[in-house]
Parts: sequence; C-alpha cells; structure tokens
Amino acid sequence: MSVINQMLRDLDKREPNQTTTTSSQAMITSGQGSLYRYWPALLLVVALVLGALWLLLSPYSLRPAVEPGGVVKSVSELNPAQPAEPLIVVDPLLLAESEALLPHTEPLPILSDEEHSANFQGSDADILLVQDDVSTSGRATNPESHATVTTPVKNEEAAADARPQPSMRVDRIELTPQQQLEQLKQQAYEAEQRGQAEQASQLWQQLMALEPAMEEPYLAMAQAAQIRANEAGVQYWLQLALEQGADTISVHEQLAASYARQQLWPQALHYLAYIPETAMSVDHQALQATAWQQLGQHQQALLSFERLAQQQPLQARWSLGMALSHDALGHSDQALDLFGRSLQLGGNLNPATVSYIQQRIQDLN
Repeated sequence: MSVINQMLRDLDKREPNQTTTTSSQAMITSGQGSLYRYWPALLLVVALVLGALWLLLSPYSLRPAVEPGGVVKSVSELNPAQPAEPLIVVDPLLLAESEALLPHTEPLPILSDEEHSANFQGSDADILLVQDDVSTSGRATNPESHATVTTPVKNEEAAADARPQPSMRVDRIELTPQQQLEQLKQQAYEAEQRGQAEQASQLWQQLMALEPAMEEPYLAMAQAAQIRANEAGVQYWLQLALEQGADTISVHEQLAASYARQQLWPQALHYLAYIPETAMSVDHQALQATAWQQLGQHQQALLSFERLAQQQPLQARWSLGMALSHDALGHSDQALDLFGRSLQLGGNLNPATVSYIQQRIQDLN
C-alpha cells in the first residue's frame, strides 16, 4: 500500500507540470497563428515604403520645377518634409543663347478632324500620287498626322559648299616673237610720252637687237637726235637702218630732209631718187623741185612745180617756183605772169618774198 500511495503521490506531482507544458504549448501555438495573420499587412507596409523611396529617387521627381520669372525650385521646396535647399536662378540671357544654339525645327501643322478624315478617305491612287509628289517636288508626308509638309530641296549654303569651288591656277603664257616686239614697241612709245628719253632709247635699242630690219627704232632715234639739233646723229641712225635692211620709203625721206636742212642738195636728191614718184608725198616733191632748182636744173624743177600746181592750184609757192625757173631760163613773159599770179595767191608769203617778187616784176617790165 505504501508503494501504491507513493506512486499516486508521484502522479499528483507530474500532472501540474504537464498542464503547465500543455498550456505553454497552446500559447505558443496561438501566438504563431496570430503572427501569420499580420504578414500581409507587413508586406504592404514594406511595399509602400519602397514605392515612396522609388518615387523620391526617380529622375522625374528630381527634375526642378520652373516657375515664371526664371526661378527654379528644388525638390526640398516641392516636398516640405525634406530639408530646404538653396534656390537655383537661371539667367534669361543664358537660356536665350542656349535656345539659339539648338537646331530650329518648324512645328508640324495641326490639322482639324475634317482634314484628318479627308486624308484617311483618300484612295490608294491618291496615296501613290502624294508619294510621286514627294519624289519630284521635295514634299514629305508625316505618317502621324497624314499631312504633307514642304521641305527645302537644298540649303543655299549647303549648295554652295557642294558646288566645286574654282581653283586658282596661274598659267604662264608664252608670247610669240612678234608679240614681244609689239610689247617692247608700246613700252618705248609710252616712255617717250612720259618724257623718259633714256628708258625709251634703251627699249628702242633692244628692238634693234631683236629685229634689226624694223624701221620704227631707227626713226625714233633719228627723231630724238633731230630734237637735239644733231643732224649727224639723225643721219647715223638712218644710214644704220639702211645697212640693217630697213630700206623703207620713210628712211629715205628722212635722210633727204636731213641733208636738205644742211643744204646738201646732191645728197638730198640721191636719197629722194629711191622713192617712186607715185609714193612721194607733196612735201618731198617740193623738196625735190627745190633741190633741182638750187642745183640749176630748172627744167626738171619746172616739171616738178607744174605737177605740184596741178595738185594744189591755189598755193602761191608753186607759182613762185615756176616763175623763178622761167626767169632763170630767160622766159620773161612766163616769169612775169607767174610772179603776178603768186602775188594774187600770196596769202602765206612772207614780206621779204613779196618785196623780191615786186622788184622782179619792175625789172621784167
């Protein structure tokens, strides 16, 4: 019995512990069940917190808001909960310069609903026609608004850059020998007109070296010598021209005139004989008639003066020349008649000649 009683007492001691354990297990089980009920709420709170952080940290939320007047507010002013940040002031001039640097694009035209419907109601043929117009006239079609926009074919500056720029090229033009001679001749004449006698003389001598048979350099040098009253120089250059092959009428005429100024009549007649009568000028015909008269060849002088009188019948000097030759030949009647005629036409006779004519008329009467 004592053993049984002892066992019952032991059971009585164990039952309170088991009850406590069972109750604690029940509490734990109930606590775990209540914790699982709050998981969705916790997840929702976490999602809201993450969404708020994403909105705050996204680029759109960080973009400053621009107010009229060029003042930009920071994110802290938009959200009073965050600490305030300093304001950013944008200069309007800087904004204008930055906008000027951006490429300018024309806004697309805004079409009404009727224009949209008219564009949509077009047939396939109309669409093909618009595409052909685009290829030929430089018009483009906007697929969003179905409106035709005109675009410039080429910019003027782009077209100027695209055109091949002319390249500067210096070509050396070789002058022909004749062109070189003409160029030197022109330069010599210009030097004479400017009064640069020394430079003109050098240019004329260069022409003589290049073309010895050209008459212009010799005539120019002879004329320059005549201006200095250097008849020997005149005759030197003209005779040099004949030696070099410049055997022209002008050279012979100038030589005859030079010798006539020195009253060297045989030399004057010598060079006049190289000139054909058809090519001889009036002055040189008169020179020839005077040379024959001075040399006593009055018959030849008469022929020359008669030819001159036929060409210029109103010239008193031709009548005077014939009168002198007739007077020398003893033809008194012809001389008296021609002396009187020369007085009638003698508007250009000098007083000494008029006095001589009057004296001869008295003598012949």
